[in-house]
Amino acid sequence: MDRRAVGVTLVVLALAAVMVWPALSGIRSTGVAVPVALASPPAVGDCVSSLSDAAPPGSLPPQLPVSAVRFGSCRGEIVGEVVAYWPTQLAQSAAPRSRRAGPCYQPLAQYTGLRVPGTPTEPLAAADAEQVSWRPVIAFQAYLVSASDLERRAGRDWSACVIGTATGQVYRGSLRGAYLNDALPTVFGSCWIADGPGLLIGPGDCLQPHTAQLVATGFGGGLDRVPAADVSASCSRIAARLMDTQDPTRDGQLTIVADRMARLSRTWTGNPSSLGCFVTTTGSRQLAGLLLGLGDRPIPFLS
Repeated sequence: MDRRAVGVTLVVLALAAVMVWPALSGIRSTGVAVPVALASPPAVGDCVSSLSDAAPPGSLPPQLPVSAVRFGSCRGEIVGEVVAYWPTQLAQSAAPRSRRAGPCYQPLAQYTGLRVPGTPTEPLAAADAEQVSWRPVIAFQAYLVSASDLERRAGRDWSACVIGTATGQVYRGSLRGAYLNDALPTVFGSCWIADGPGLLIGPGDCLQPHTAQLVATGFGGGLDRVPAADVSASCSRIAARLMDTQDPTRDGQLTIVADRMARLSRTWTGNPSSLGCFVTTTGSRQLAGLLLGLGDRPIPFLS
C-alpha cells in the first residue's frame, strides 16, 4: 500500500476515535455553571423613560412585557411612573379593580395623595360624605407590566402598574403626593374648550388655551335621585377641595358647572349618564394652566 494512503487512513482512524470515544464513555465537560443575573423588579416610585407600543389590542389596562419598558432617571423628562407592585399574580388578582384601569386606580389614588387613610385633608375625604359619588379626574393611561419569560422560569411572577399620560406626552415632576403638594403635572389635567352652542369639546392639552377644566366625574344616581341644585352644590364643594381653596369661583371669576356629561359635551366617550363637575371661566377669558391645587396662587388666565 502506498505510504500516503496508509498515512491518510491512520489520520482518519484517529479522528474517528476522538469523535466516537466520548460518546461511548459519556461526554464530559470541564466548564463551570454560571447563574444568569436577573434584573431587580421595579419598585413603586421608579420612573419610566420610554414605553414601546407592544400592548395587545383590547386589553384594559394594556399589558406590557417588562422588555417593552425602559426605566431611567426621574430628574429629566419621563413618560410614566410605577405606582404599584405585586410580588405574585395571585396578589395582583386580589387587588380592587376599576373598569378602565383594572387594579391600578386604587394605587394611583394612594400614590397621588387622593387616598391617604387617616388624613383628614385628603381630597376624597370630602367626596365620601357627598350625595354624589365624585371621582377626581386625572387624565392618565395605566399599563400592567409583567415579569419576563426568563424570570418566570426562575420562579418570579411579579407584576407592576405604570401610570403615564393619556396622550403619551413626556412630563417633568412626579405624581407622588401631587394632590397633597399641589404639584400635579399639567399634562394630567383634563381641559376643554367651548364650541358655538356652548357645549364643551375635549379633553385637550391644559397648556393650550382652554375655557374649562373637568375636575371630577360623578356616579350614584345623579340627577335621577338628587336635585340639580344639590348636585351643583356638591360639585362646588369637591371643586373647592381639589383646588385647595374655600372659594372655587374666586369672587365670580370662575363658574362651577355640574350636569350629565351627555348634556355638557358632544365629545364625551364615557358613560353618558355620568355627571361632570367643571370649573369654567365666567367671561371670555381663557386659561393656560391647571386649577387643581391652585391654593392662593393667581388664576392662570392666558391674558
